[in-house]
Amino acid sequence: MTASFISGRATYLLALVLVLGTYLSLLACSEAGSPTEPKLLPAASEPAQLAGEPATTEAGATLAASGEAIGGIEPEAVRAKACSLPKVRICHVPPGNPDKVRELCIAARSEPDHLAHGDHLPLTFWPDLDGDGFGAGAAATGCELPAGFVQNNDDCDDSNPAIHPDAVELCDGLDNDCDGGVDEGGVCGQGCTPGYWKNHTDSWRPTNYSPGQLVQSVFSQAAAYPPLGSATFLQALDFGGGPGVEGAARLLLRAAVAGLLNAAHPDISYPRSEGALIEDVNAALASGDEDTILALAASTSEDNNAGCPLN
Repeated sequence: MTASFISGRATYLLALVLVLGTYLSLLACSEAGSPTEPKLLPAASEPAQLAGEPATTEAGATLAASGEAIGGIEPEAVRAKACSLPKVRICHVPPGNPDKVRELCIAARSEPDHLAHGDHLPLTFWPDLDGDGFGAGAAATGCELPAGFVQNNDDCDDSNPAIHPDAVELCDGLDNDCDGGVDEGGVCGQGCTPGYWKNHTDSWRPTNYSPGQLVQSVFSQAAAYPPLGSATFLQALDFGGGPGVEGAARLLLRAAVAGLLNAAHPDISYPRSEGALIEDVNAALASGDEDTILALAASTSEDNNAGCPLN
């Protein structure tokens, strides 16, 4: 065997070993996988659905494994259970197509990337049943604010559109402005005395009552006391007391006529309404009970002395 033949065989074997080594090295890398840098979500692309995450509908309702929709207007507890840590809910806004916002359930670690690329967290909202702009009741969440819902729960009576935090407190026994107080701020602290109304008949005009009107035309039960029921309002304002039930009735009707004018005048915040005062006075007169009549006379007189804002 010549030296040149041996040298050629050695060179061939060495080349074969090198090729085989390279092949084995590439095979090992393929099986182990090569390290890659974390990939941020490009601004112009759709977010990839992570493996194991629930699917989502175009309407934004997360689907459970069974395929049953649990999205829509549901209590927060229901939706939180469907997508809980280590996953979070996110509202994806497709680039260039903001009307197609939809809800995704993603890994919590991906939330900053989504927010950085224009997505946002789900909104929290409450029903606004009376349409006054303030909500109450059970909270719900979603990617878009549905009709009939608002993003506050500040209403204290969602069945009455006149009651909400921006309303003006009235003297009506209700918490009109939802601050936890009833008739506060001095709204019920006004009333003019019988003496004022007797001496200022020009102030009667806005009340739609007249000095010559008969007492029994409004307080019908006063007819049971003939000298009193047939008197005019102006005469009643000059009633004094006296013995027994009729004396008590005189005191009540004097206070009642003044109270009626206070309740009817638009510039006086009186704590009683016309209807309630008339009803109470008629009931007391019909009872024929001296103590009942005197008690109402005293409380009405107190309201009439709260302070007159006129003149």
